[in-house]
Amino acid sequence: MSHCFIKGAKGLFASGSIPYVSGTQKAQLVTLDGTLEDTYVKAITGATNASPIVLTHSDTGTAWAVNSIVLVRGVVGNTVANGTYRIKASTTTTTTLETLDGHDTVGNGAYVSGGCLVNLSAVSYLDGWNACVSAGTAVTLGSKTVTDGVLDCADLTFSAVPAGTYHGVIYYYDTTDAATSPVWFFEDGRQRVTVAADAALSATTVWVSRLEGPIVSGTTLLFSNGVSATLSANAAAGATSLTVTALSAAITAGHQADAPWTNSLLPITTGSSGSISVTIDDGTAYVGAPAGLGEI
Repeated sequence: MSHCFIKGAKGLFASGSIPYVSGTQKAQLVTLDGTLEDTYVKAITGATNASPIVLTHSDTGTAWAVNSIVLVRGVVGNTVANGTYRIKASTTTTTTLETLDGHDTVGNGAYVSGGCLVNLSAVSYLDGWNACVSAGTAVTLGSKTVTDGVLDCADLTFSAVPAGTYHGVIYYYDTTDAATSPVWFFEDGRQRVTVAADAALSATTVWVSRLEGPIVSGTTLLFSNGVSATLSANAAAGATSLTVTALSAAITAGHQADAPWTNSLLPITTGSSGSISVTIDDGTAYVGAPAGLGEI
């Protein structure tokens, strides 16, 4: 899932603290590879090949709250660690991962290198991301609309973006002070795929919760119990089943995988300074998924 509202943002919209249409809403590219850190963005230095997976990372100062939602990106080796998870236990330098349905994660190999841990529950304001945003000029959202609780805006073009790799986009209400500018949305071109019914050994159909976006045939999904599944047919947005090559092991309902949206374009790497365009779904590209940025 990482096409989501930051925790607390819905309440800010409901109270009028984020005036979407009348206020100045902006977007920024972010780098999340472990080389850049901030209050709620930490570099990972280890991931146990165990169940549950325990991450070692730079000091958070205060242990992050149990049940907080965290995003893990860029871990090499123990790749099951990459995804959107819930904190089962934590210290200032370790975080234990479980699925959003409460299943223990299962390692699939020794940790090699890299990784970035983002606390999506705790990040409330822009100053918690500042060190990870692109040095390029922020884009102000135009043609903003709210229809039946769905936010939409014009497509974005980031200008004069320095060379580098960008893993996602954050959206925020600009109060002119980073300490009081609420970050309300995060997008990195990926979605959470959750198994809805137990899938047996050798199964070629995996029943899942409704897909937010399409997934192309040939994509291999690595589930949180360490079992992989390769799509043998395209899966459309809104689909509730995947057609896959025969599973090498069973997958219990509630386990999840991290999947790329078809044509998400993220992450994106530029070799020199230039422009990067981001298309905002108008409701036609992903039939069955929310239009625009998403529902509040």
